[in-house]
Amino acid sequence: MKKERLPTKDTEDCVVPFHPVPPDELVRYSVMRDPHSERDIAGYVEGQARDETVLHVEKVKQEVVVGDTYEIWDVTTDKGKR
Repeated sequence: MKKERLPTKDTEDCVVPFHPVPPDELVRYSVMRDPHSERDIAGYVEGQARDETVLHVEKVKQEVVVGDTYEIWDVTTDKGKR
């Protein structure tokens, strides 16, 4: 098990929380949101994992490769990340 280090004088200005942010709070920190696409992705994930409920959907990145657009999504369900 990894041992947590206490902040030192050099690192006390930069604090990384040791606990995850609850899914219902993550929406407050999303800069650019597309509610329609979020619903589409949530519906897709719930259709593929029928025993899970989507709690949070966030678009991480979008890239165009040889003319095709690819999107990367971060999805949190009641059973963890997908």
